[in-house]
Amino acid sequence: MRRFLFVAALALTTANAQAGVCTDTVTGTSHTLSCPYKSKVVTSSYGIPRTVRYQVPAGTPPIGGWPAVLLFQPSVFPIFWSIPDYTPAGAYHQVETIAALLDAGYAVVEPPTNYLRGFQYWDTNQPGMDTAQPYTTTDDYGFLNKVFNGVVSGQYGPINGSRLYATGMSSGGYNTSRMAVSFQGRFRALAVQSGSYASCLGFMCTIPSTLPANHPATLFLHGSDDNTVPVNTMEAYYNQLQSQGIDTKKVIAPGLSHEYLPQAPSEIVEWFNHH
Repeated sequence: MRRFLFVAALALTTANAQAGVCTDTVTGTSHTLSCPYKSKVVTSSYGIPRTVRYQVPAGTPPIGGWPAVLLFQPSVFPIFWSIPDYTPAGAYHQVETIAALLDAGYAVVEPPTNYLRGFQYWDTNQPGMDTAQPYTTTDDYGFLNKVFNGVVSGQYGPINGSRLYATGMSSGGYNTSRMAVSFQGRFRALAVQSGSYASCLGFMCTIPSTLPANHPATLFLHGSDDNTVPVNTMEAYYNQLQSQGIDTKKVIAPGLSHEYLPQAPSEIVEWFNHH
């Protein structure tokens, strides 16, 4: 009965959403996919302002509000909301993922890293994190709590605070894992793209022998030839989740490296739909 009610609610959410939030512009042989967004400035507990971009699906929100996906950027590069299909590192697939989520009835909320850093990254896996420095003392922790509380209170549109999901790539993938570690109970499912456990950094990666019992269901997307975040670090995380009976899935793209995968839009939407 509970499964039936969930499927019914999902069907209603999808029915309420209307396709067409994003636009595809064709110039010659190339495509540029663009998704409009709104923005809101959030000042962190360290006094650093960050501009959060967000969008809700077209159409009437379901009772309780839209489910929402928190989208975390990689290091160096921002999240793109408009991009041509010839952009390197599979960035077009990142915008395709935004479009697919919106069309499937998910709001998208994109909190950025601290822009004052020349080399932008999330605090989650700085050397010594969780050992020499508690994550709760970082600027990201205070900032993200403000964003999450804003999501629940309706500051980013009519969103259902009990149906939150998260995804990100590279540094954003590690930060997606951080949601399971330091923000327990907030998220229903995660999708880690080209990343691994919250405090791992490239080949330096130790997976805890016991992960949180309430760790959200987690999808992994990874290129087989990724030398930045070696695929074996992801697989160690995946294996630990499996050993604890936590729902997980991995998609490994042969011949691809550290990049957004073409499978990401469909795989992420399907994973979140089932959780």
